[in-house]
This record gives sequence, structure tokens and C-alpha cells, in this order.
Amino acid sequence: MSPRFKAKCPCCAKTVLVDVERRRIVSLGDNHDPQDLLQNADALLEEDQERRGAKFERAFEEETTKKQPRLEDLL
Repeated sequence: MSPRFKAKCPCCAKTVLVDVERRRIVSLGDNHDPQDLLQNADALLEEDQERRGAKFERAFEEETTKKQPRLEDLL
């Protein structure tokens, strides 16, 4: 029998049984619906995209409003 271990799925928080040699999930926790994972993945991707967009907008605004030092001030 190949070595196996249990871990918690980061998407659905179910306990999964992982086969180390085959590098595969052998079994999922009870009442696992793959459709839920797809819906959650879409929501997570949308949230991540919004977060990255907002972060970019803040950084862009900071760069455009930043005062550049004058040459006389630097010398």
C-alpha cells in the first residue's frame, strides 16, 4: 500500500485523502459536490481580480500624484 495522508482542502474545507506515490486525491470528504467547487472558484477568481485591480489603481494614483524633486533641491 502506498503512503497516504489526510489534508484539508483549501477550497471547500473538506478532508481529503492524498496518495503520495500516485500524487492524487484518493477520496474526498462526505457530501462533496464538484459543482460547488466550480462556483467557488469563479467567485474567488472574481474577488482576486477586483482586489488586484483596486491595488493597481491605488498604485497608479500614487505614482501620478507624486511630486518629483526639482534638480535644484537635489544639489
